[in-house]
Amino acid sequence: MRTRNFVCARIRPFGMALIASALLAAGIAVARNTVTPFTLTETTAATVDQGQWSFLPSGNIHVRGRVNDYLDTASDPRINGQIRAVTNANLDSNWTGPTWGSFHGEIGEGVWDGTWNGNFNFQTGSGYYDAVGHGSGAFQGLQSMEHCVYVYGVGTCTGRILDTKGQ
Repeated sequence: MRTRNFVCARIRPFGMALIASALLAAGIAVARNTVTPFTLTETTAATVDQGQWSFLPSGNIHVRGRVNDYLDTASDPRINGQIRAVTNANLDSNWTGPTWGSFHGEIGEGVWDGTWNGNFNFQTGSGYYDAVGHGSGAFQGLQSMEHCVYVYGVGTCTGRILDTKGQ
C-alpha cells in the first residue's frame, strides 16, 4: 500500500504539470489570433443568372441557383470589393422565406469563399443573413463572419475578421 501511495504521489504532480503546460500552450495559441471588426454597406451590382424558379400550386416559390454580383463598401480593405453569391430560397406566397447559398470574391491577391443563410422578402428586398467566409491567397488563415440587415435592397453589415495565421 505504501508503494502505491508513493508512486501516486510522484506521478500526480507530473500529470498536473503536463496538463498545466498543455493549457498554457493553448492559451498562447489563442493569444496569437487577432480579431478585426468591420462594417460594410452592400448593394446589388448585377444579376448574372436568374437561376431556376418553380411556382408551386400552393403559391410557394422555390429558387435555386440565382447568381448575383454585390458591391461591398467596407471599413476593412480585405472585405472591400465585389462578391459573387449564389442564392437558393423557399418562399411563401408573399415572396418571403428562408434563403441560403455560397459566395466567392477575389479582392486584390486574396480570395474569400464561404456560405450564408438568412430570411428575405424578395418583393421588398428586406431581410437579413449571416455569413462565414474562409480566405485563401493573400487571405490564407483568415476567417470572416458577418451579419447583414437589408432594407429595401441595401445591406448594412457588421462583422469581424479572425486572423489565425500564427496557428
